[in-house]
Amino acid sequence: MFFQNADKSENEEKLYLKERDASNCDKINSRENKLKFAYRMFDLDNDGTICKDEILGVLVMMVGPHVDKAKLESIAERALLEVDFDADETMSFEEYQKIMENVAVEDLMSLNF
Repeated sequence: MFFQNADKSENEEKLYLKERDASNCDKINSRENKLKFAYRMFDLDNDGTICKDEILGVLVMMVGPHVDKAKLESIAERALLEVDFDADETMSFEEYQKIMENVAVEDLMSLNF
């Protein structure tokens, strides 16, 4: 009897932990958390905004010497102009969310096993 109760308790505990982990995984994999993760990759100085130089920095890291710097600067300027709705020369997280509204980050930023 004692061991049956212990087994039942252990199984209940395993089920609880499994459900808790699934719930935490859902939170970690939420759309907002995925957007925050991607946004922080561009926010190189961690000040909560993305400026043209940070966009340029990420572009340089991505393509290296394969594209000339003037072209990358032009791309960074145009990218910022498209999203800088309040004209403060930076991209806030809210502006980033707005431009990402129609992007299926749930699918694009997921690993399927």
